[in-house]
Amino acid sequence: MAKARASRFLENLISAPVGCLLGSIGGGVPAELIEVYPPLAAKLADLAARVAANDAAIERVNLKLSDGATWLAGAEMVARQVPNFNDVTASVPRITERLRLPAFRYSGQRPYAWPR
Repeated sequence: MAKARASRFLENLISAPVGCLLGSIGGGVPAELIEVYPPLAAKLADLAARVAANDAAIERVNLKLSDGATWLAGAEMVARQVPNFNDVTASVPRITERLRLPAFRYSGQRPYAWPR
């Protein structure tokens, strides 16, 4: 009985990854990737574009501030609660500069959903 259970366990252990690797579009990880990635990548790309535009607008305002005026923090700084992106010990990577989202349907003219 224990031997039969161990055998079924090994069969399941082996067949799950092999099934996924050989998998069909109709189920498993490939289907989940098809379902989840395109809308998620589109949503993240849209958000990254809006954050980048917001940061650019705030930077233009900050450049025009008089000496001693309090500068405005960008959306990413506020959301991530970082006082700046450069400090004495390290640079904090900006999401809008480091994020890479490959296009789900590859095109040589537009390989990434972000950056655009």
